[in-house]
Amino acid sequence: MTPATTDIFVKRDFSAEYEPLRLADNAIRADNPLPESMKPDPQSQHASPQTPHTATPAAGPRIALLGDLHCFTRRFLPWQLISKRIGGALNVWFHRGKHLRMDLIPVLNRRIETIDPTTILAPGDLTMTALPREYAMAKQALGPLLDRYDLLTVAGNHDRYTFTSARTKRFEFHFPKQTVTAFPHHRELASGVHVVAIDTAKPNVIGDLGRVGDEQLGALATMLKGLPAGEPVIVLSHYTIGTPPGAKPEKPSHRLIDEAELITALRESDRQILFIHGHVHRPWCYRHPVATNVVSLDTGAPTLTSAAYPAGQGLWELEHGPDGWQITRHKLESNLNWATQSVVWPLEPGQVAAV
Repeated sequence: MTPATTDIFVKRDFSAEYEPLRLADNAIRADNPLPESMKPDPQSQHASPQTPHTATPAAGPRIALLGDLHCFTRRFLPWQLISKRIGGALNVWFHRGKHLRMDLIPVLNRRIETIDPTTILAPGDLTMTALPREYAMAKQALGPLLDRYDLLTVAGNHDRYTFTSARTKRFEFHFPKQTVTAFPHHRELASGVHVVAIDTAKPNVIGDLGRVGDEQLGALATMLKGLPAGEPVIVLSHYTIGTPPGAKPEKPSHRLIDEAELITALRESDRQILFIHGHVHRPWCYRHPVATNVVSLDTGAPTLTSAAYPAGQGLWELEHGPDGWQITRHKLESNLNWATQSVVWPLEPGQVAAV
């Protein structure tokens, strides 16, 4: 059963309008080639000797979660900075660009191959400022996964960083097989596991606000209530529905405008929901204190390094079986060896299983 979806996009061919943007961006490609570390590894089908994790046969779907990658370039054409992108460029040059390691992406690819998922879910922010150049980098870097696995992604706010990138549907142009244009989107995986993707990203003049919108919220509420009772549901979103108890709350300019309405739709669905998102680069898993039928999981940013995560924030693995969800965190240590952590499913409202 596939509930009706609501198409919130105007169907239009933007390829002609996109072409001059693509050609203009080629001007910097000759002297700014893709980093060697981001090119597909011909040996990527083989697990590294340092990563002996071997997937076992799954009773239900095995899902890998790939968080915010933020593929970026340090070179911009002058007219590309006549927008909000000037702020993004400054961030790349003087702050975040120092902590994002694109050379980790092939390592992440190989780890996902050892997990051998039936599906990969990615909550967006594959790029930093939605440049065609960044999209080309992301698509090439993820090539081994795109060719081999079923991958579903939704746009993040960085993927629609400017009004032009949103209007020309640049995200959809580069990942036509990995995303959809009608939201909310429903698909059923093996063993009665349902995935519902929602579109929450929009461009902003300033700030990073997201929005679901009344039309999509109404369709989401109807869709969730139409799913078979008792069957597990994943909702895939870029934006969060809050932060765990005790964690620093999001800035008002960095959250969903209609967060409360989304929480209400999830709570009133009377379905057990695993809400998967990115946006806030802090891996966590907790049961929502208000929508107590919802467990919220932040995928983090696997290429973002810090003192706490010197080799990025790693990956998540989900598997659903007779006993419910089994959640595993895969954390890349500073010596580039992988460590795994079994995450206890949070049962009590506000309970935090992993941060």
